[in-house]
Amino acid sequence: MTLFLTLKDDSLIDILYTVEPTGFLVLKINSMFHIFLEITRLFMLLICSYKLINQYGSKLFILQAIPLIKFWTNIIAARLSNNWIIEFINGMIEFDKKLRPILTSLQIQQRSLSKKHWVIFSISIFVYHFGFIYLHNLIRPLKETEYIFTIVNFVFSPPFILDFVVSSSMCFFLHNLYVRFWMLNDLWKCLPVELVVDHDQWTHIEIVFFMEKTRLLHSELCELLKKFTLGFGPLLLAFFTFSYIVLLISIFFMISIHPLSSENFAEYIVDAIFNFLLNAQLTIFMMSIIVYVSLIDEQRTKIISYLRSYRISNLNMDVKKQIKMFMNQMSVSGLDQITAFGFFNINLNLVMSILVLIITGITTILQMKHHPIILRWNNETNSYIQQCLITPFSTSLLRNQRSFSKRPVKTVDLTLYWIT
Repeated sequence: MTLFLTLKDDSLIDILYTVEPTGFLVLKINSMFHIFLEITRLFMLLICSYKLINQYGSKLFILQAIPLIKFWTNIIAARLSNNWIIEFINGMIEFDKKLRPILTSLQIQQRSLSKKHWVIFSISIFVYHFGFIYLHNLIRPLKETEYIFTIVNFVFSPPFILDFVVSSSMCFFLHNLYVRFWMLNDLWKCLPVELVVDHDQWTHIEIVFFMEKTRLLHSELCELLKKFTLGFGPLLLAFFTFSYIVLLISIFFMISIHPLSSENFAEYIVDAIFNFLLNAQLTIFMMSIIVYVSLIDEQRTKIISYLRSYRISNLNMDVKKQIKMFMNQMSVSGLDQITAFGFFNINLNLVMSILVLIITGITTILQMKHHPIILRWNNETNSYIQQCLITPFSTSLLRNQRSFSKRPVKTVDLTLYWIT
């Protein structure tokens, strides 16, 4: 429920969806109050975007453009696949209603994180997010502006609330898929060894019926996996694309501009800490999603090892039929992978692909670092940082940082944690 409200608050899910007493999400178009809230929220986001664009005149700096484009790309991607996301969530609720009685009858413990763990996780995220904002404003305070700019900076400035919402929501649903595949494997282990009839516990009909039920539940869970890809695929594409762009730009600044030493070592350490935190945050978000998807694939295909371990020649004809049907089902569902809207698969191979792309991109940009476009980009970045931040060395910056060719060091340091 808390995650659902968070998704609604951040515009990733239409506010018209409400939770019914049955637990399912239902669209209430007739509610004028919810329609008014939806229009008001969209209007406020448009105002914040307009204020960000015109914060320092009519010129839009790249450090403003990247968070703005990333924010609206994620919102649009989520809204375009809103129906699939809701269908996936409702499908999970319906699946649990079918699975829970079986687990209860066999006295199998449900594998899920307790509310205590989720509360600890939420509090940790909350403390990190607002702790970062507090330290950021304490060490690198923004110039005093109107109240509306406080909201603008909260939405579009580090550590970027939308990144937390997108990554945590996807990890939450991926975790739920993972534990459900795990519980299905636990169900299969309850069957007698070699699927031989045990008159004290299992009859032939009970074995066949249980195998059929487990197979259908596995098939339904694979269908939910497809719905997750359809619902969150566009969000995955937007998230990983912008994460790559941000990492590429950050590493470029660190390699080509950031010095190995600084006139003021304390300032260098402060900038390095902020840079490390935000780049580590982005890397953790991506790796969490990739690892969860890999764990799901491992649990999903684990049933194959159980099916292949039986000596089919010694089994009853009905049991053989169930095993063959399950194997055929797995061969078809094996082609279904969680993808970023079909552009690339989400798996551990993606880590190497991102590393190769970053190395290739950095090599290309370094060769162009004296290109007029890159030089102009750095000058504009320096100008933007000088306008929006109050730093202990702001006076010297305004006096000494008149051009990129003279001293581009200190102001560019700040861009690393501004765009990540």
